[in-house]
Amino acid sequence: MLQLIRDRGIERVVHFTTNIGLVGILNTGLVKSRKGLNEDQYLCHILHNNCEYRKDEKWVDYISLSIQVANKMFLSYAKQWVHNQPFWWCILSFSPSILTHNGVVFCTTNNSYEETVLRGEGKAGLQSLYANVVKEKPPYQKSRTAQTPTSNPTSPQAEVLYHKSLELKHLTEIIIPSVQQEPEFLGHLAGAQRTGLKYTIDAGAFE
Repeated sequence: MLQLIRDRGIERVVHFTTNIGLVGILNTGLVKSRKGLNEDQYLCHILHNNCEYRKDEKWVDYISLSIQVANKMFLSYAKQWVHNQPFWWCILSFSPSILTHNGVVFCTTNNSYEETVLRGEGKAGLQSLYANVVKEKPPYQKSRTAQTPTSNPTSPQAEVLYHKSLELKHLTEIIIPSVQQEPEFLGHLAGAQRTGLKYTIDAGAFE
C-alpha cells in the first residue's frame, strides 16, 4: 500500500470546510463525520454543514476526503449554497499515510452515484481510483489522459471515506484562500493554542 502511494506520488489527502467548521476542528483536535458533529454536545451548537443534506445517507458517519486536490465540483456547489454565503473556506491537508488506516473506503467517483460508484478497501480499493476509465453520474465517465497527473484519481469526484473522526496529528498543512482571511485564521489558531501549524495562502486551490 505504501509503495503504491509512493509510486503514484500521492502527497496529501484533503478535506475542505468553512471557517466555522475550522473553529470546531482546531478546538477538538478532530475532523468529525456529519453524524459525529450532530451528536457532539458542544459542536452541535456551532454546527454548520457544507450542504443541506447528504445523498449517501448510509455513509453519514464517514468523513469525505479527496486525494491530492479538493473536489472542486462539490466545493463550487457548497460555495453557492445560500446558507454558506457569509463564510470563507479552507482546505486541510493530511499525510497520505492515513490511506493505510483500517476501515478506509475508496470510492471511484462521487459516493452518491449508486449506479456507478465502485467501493473498495486496501490496496485494491486505492488502485481502483486510477482505472483508465471510471463511470460517473450516468451517462458520464472520465478517462485518464496523458495530461492527468499520476497522483490524481481518474475521476475528480473520487472520494476517500474515513470512519467517525480523523485526528489532527495527521494534519500537515492548512490552506486559506487569501491574505484577507489571514488575521481571522491566525486568531483561530491562537485561540485553540495551535499556533505551530503550517499554513499556506493559495487562491488556486479553491478555483
